[in-house]
Amino acid sequence: MFPRELILTMPYIYLWFSQKTPESRARLVAGLGGAILSIGLARLIAHFAPFEVRPMYDAASGFHKLAVDRAADMEGWSAFPSDTAAFSIALTLGLFTVSRTASVALTLLSMAFFGLARVYLGIHYPLDVAAGWLIGGLAAALAQTPPIRGLAGSALRVEARAPPLFYACAAMVLTETGQMFDNVRDALHLLHMIA
Repeated sequence: MFPRELILTMPYIYLWFSQKTPESRARLVAGLGGAILSIGLARLIAHFAPFEVRPMYDAASGFHKLAVDRAADMEGWSAFPSDTAAFSIALTLGLFTVSRTASVALTLLSMAFFGLARVYLGIHYPLDVAAGWLIGGLAAALAQTPPIRGLAGSALRVEARAPPLFYACAAMVLTETGQMFDNVRDALHLLHMIA
């Protein structure tokens, strides 16, 4: 199945090859870093905040259990905050300094499909999604500060010195980012169970 979040990483590839200036490429790398940061922040908050049952598992909410492959995986995860909302907003806002048109269009699309739709389906409460959007926006803004963008410049140095290594790693990072690091999360969950 095609991961829906991968749609949000495709503009990064397009802009990487169409906007070849070091500044715009550093901003794109920082934008991806902001998306990764947003997932980490959302999961950290979810870990320390009180557990919140998802509406689809709460009989009093009026929602019915959603019939999706990963619905069983969601039962043990707190609904607050929405890491999907945080991730998608951070990823789309990460494009803002390179392509405002793409960023605004994708942000609106993201808010509809990765935010409001999740409320409608009973995956999250409205506050869960709003908190996710706030986390994503803060992560995207933080990622575009000069010190963080300076770190992104390190990736450009690797690309200049060792393009095959850079693009192999970039393909892996973009694939995992487009899947919200599901493979990494599954591996960490397995390690946690073993330990």
